[in-house]
Amino acid sequence: MEQDVEKLTTYYRKLGFFYAKVDYDIDETQGYTGLGEPNSWVNITFLVDEGPRCKIRDIRFIGNKLFSEGELKKELKSRIGKFYYQDMVEVDMGKVREEYGIRGHVFAEANPDPRIDGDEVELIIHVKEGPQCRVGEIKMEIVGIDGAEPYTALSTAMNRLSFKPGDLMNTREIENSERRLRFAGVFNSNPATGMLPNFTFEMPEQYLVDEERRRNEEKQQMIASPEKSNYRGQAPSNTLWYRKPVDVPGEPLRKNTGTSGTNPGPNPEESLEAFSNFFRIRTPQPVIPQSVTPQSVTPHSVRKPPVGMNTRPAPYPSGPLTGPLAGPHARSLYLGQQTYGAPTASPYNPYNSADGSAGSGLNAAPAPIAQPSQNQGIYGNPYGSIVSPIENPGNTPANLGVLPMSDPAAAPRPQNPIYPIRVHGIAQETRTGQLMMSVAVNSDSGLMGRFVIEEQNFDALRWPKNPSRMADWRNAFRGKGQIFRIEAVPGEQVQRYEVSWATPYLFNLDYSLRTSGYYYQRFYDEWYEDRVGGTISVGKNWTKDLSTSISYNGGNIRMYHPISPIPERLYSALGNNDFHTFGLTLTHDTRDNQYLATEGHLFTAGVSQTVGKHQYLAGTYDIRQYFMLRERPDRSGRWVLALRSAAGVTEGNTPIYDRYYAGGFSSIRGYEYRSVTPRDPYALNTGIGGTFEFYNSAELVFPLTADDMIRGLVFVDSGTVQEDIRDWQDDYRVSTGFGFRITIPMMGPAPIALDFAFPLVKSEFDKTQLFTFNVGFFR
Repeated sequence: MEQDVEKLTTYYRKLGFFYAKVDYDIDETQGYTGLGEPNSWVNITFLVDEGPRCKIRDIRFIGNKLFSEGELKKELKSRIGKFYYQDMVEVDMGKVREEYGIRGHVFAEANPDPRIDGDEVELIIHVKEGPQCRVGEIKMEIVGIDGAEPYTALSTAMNRLSFKPGDLMNTREIENSERRLRFAGVFNSNPATGMLPNFTFEMPEQYLVDEERRRNEEKQQMIASPEKSNYRGQAPSNTLWYRKPVDVPGEPLRKNTGTSGTNPGPNPEESLEAFSNFFRIRTPQPVIPQSVTPQSVTPHSVRKPPVGMNTRPAPYPSGPLTGPLAGPHARSLYLGQQTYGAPTASPYNPYNSADGSAGSGLNAAPAPIAQPSQNQGIYGNPYGSIVSPIENPGNTPANLGVLPMSDPAAAPRPQNPIYPIRVHGIAQETRTGQLMMSVAVNSDSGLMGRFVIEEQNFDALRWPKNPSRMADWRNAFRGKGQIFRIEAVPGEQVQRYEVSWATPYLFNLDYSLRTSGYYYQRFYDEWYEDRVGGTISVGKNWTKDLSTSISYNGGNIRMYHPISPIPERLYSALGNNDFHTFGLTLTHDTRDNQYLATEGHLFTAGVSQTVGKHQYLAGTYDIRQYFMLRERPDRSGRWVLALRSAAGVTEGNTPIYDRYYAGGFSSIRGYEYRSVTPRDPYALNTGIGGTFEFYNSAELVFPLTADDMIRGLVFVDSGTVQEDIRDWQDDYRVSTGFGFRITIPMMGPAPIALDFAFPLVKSEFDKTQLFTFNVGFFR
């Protein structure tokens, strides 16, 4: 009971009810209740006196130097004059730490100190900025599935990192790198099935040495000049006073009146004292600042993995890693250093030698390093400069971008040194191959068979060493993060056959390449069409999330079996239509998942020019933003708000097969597939497509099962297709509805989509559709 009272008290005080008092009353039942023996049941009544709810009177920061108080207050959700929420304060502390983290102060601390005065709270935030750090050595480790030997090349992970040795530490870029590793489809992204990609780092030893020296010097100065000692921080005066809390209105709470009379119940004042780790309520007494006594620095401050992740050994042991994540089945590499333990002079780290002086460059022979000294630490002198990248020094593994750090022993000590720190990354492989034979169906394309061979971690150059041995085929053609896919989809309305290959980092450079060949057949109500051709696309990654690409798509489209009477636009496209389309696309993608994104955004904009039998210019854009509203501590069970806006415009002479149509599960739900379109009044109002389309959607997705296998959603879709962009507001359709997303691992990452939609605004010839579904393809 005492624990329950304490929990209720804590709950109230987290909401700003600092004077809340909770008690309980126990009454034994009399007579037989029908549920047990007589006098064996009790009634428990909790008595709560909430008291006044406190508001924030002022917010002050102490210890901040890099940012002004005004800059930090802009990041807070807690506001002066609003009620105090402990959970919101904790979120604010994370925001403050993030602001410091993106400036290199990755060990910064922000600790709230709420001080209660009557029914008001003065929120004081103590900031410890810590050292400013830059990236030193990067060690990346890949762990196999279920203890098996990993086959993924280290460059597959390293290519996706947006930080390198010499860069200023940035917690945002570290988190972005973790997101890209999860999104790659090569490493595990489900916390329920294994370890998520994660990076850790330790407090630099040299900083600890420097900090201890600084504290000792400060202490000696205070002893030598006691009259100069003062309170360190940003308090408004040298004397701080805390007023006594106001009395709580209302009568005192009743004590236990149960017949047993043996339990006096908890003392509310003791409950308040037990909560003093969170809040301070002080009696009036002057606090005279005394000389600050230097305190020891915490030996190590390690960035811990999020709650729910698998733990692992310390990131930098003096010997090889042990346990299930290491040994012969864990592949690892330092970027800038190749072995565990203290650095040695080598072609990759030529700046430390046995006597602690600078090495002799790239040709320096390896030599054992001396033990860390008070002045050097295990990272060497942290005050050097950074030199240019070395493309492939010595026998460095190809294209890993080794960036050694200059570290001259004679460099003068700056006033504000930037300390290099080691960064340790770890990622666990996931199952990337897929051989699937299934039946797929959706409301737009009908029934289809499906045969798929896909490998998302393909390596076109990794042939088996001995083709006659089955064991050598186990990891053949795998490990470089390339995507190879063979797909055959025969169906009653649609047939598609395609072979494609893509690499996101061509030759480990910031270029991508994709090529494919295809045959496509579709039976529409208005006509039948066959398409055969091929595509090739070359992209440039300007950043890890921003890219541009140029593409070519060429082939032939055969139009036949037209409806009668034949619309004029359809008649002009009958027969064979050779085409050559050249496109330019800009993409910015920060999503964490391609199929069920929970955060980030996707922005694509493109322009294309088609020549051949028909010549026309077209342009499109598509914007998708995902807001993660809440999640479980293990990062599952996410509630996501997804917003989308898309539009396309093309020239008036665009043939009917490349014009715009809307409706169906991939467009405006609640309307039949391709039914939202301009129509030819002289050909039985047959849809002929438009030259402008506009589409908007809002969708809330939430989990229905603990394993996230089934998700629910509610949505609102709207949009239109018009003959002219100037008429975009005419016949603007709106629908709303709900649906489900079912993820079955054996059927691939794309979920089954079931949607029920109800049109709210429709046009005269629109065909409505209550239920849309999609099995085997994604929206």
